[in-house]
Amino acid sequence: MNKQTQFTPYSKDVLPKGFSYPESYLKLAKDTSSIKYDDEYPFPWWFENAKRSINDCMELHERMTGQKGLLVFARHGDWGAFFNTYDKTGNPEVIVYDLGAVDTGGDTITNFDEWLELAIKDAW
Repeated sequence: MNKQTQFTPYSKDVLPKGFSYPESYLKLAKDTSSIKYDDEYPFPWWFENAKRSINDCMELHERMTGQKGLLVFARHGDWGAFFNTYDKTGNPEVIVYDLGAVDTGGDTITNFDEWLELAIKDAW
């Protein structure tokens, strides 16, 4: 499995008005070395790179989940981790969906740091 050393978030000018990424997420985007990652324990999540239109991305996930305002930032198989872009605090909540079973609803996590702690423990 390849180790992801960095990733590219969407630029501030295309993010929904009033939404901002948490500082810890932006810091991690530049260098993922703070995540324990080795052959014995490969970090299972892959952080999304901003490649396609943010509107297309958000519309796709709205159709999949039925929830508006979701911005995917990481994937792990069928699992997707999303920022709630309606959260304008600068430390937005995270919603995790099993995209293969979205009718079961998503798990709401207080913020990115809490999500990362759970993701490192492979909670999903």
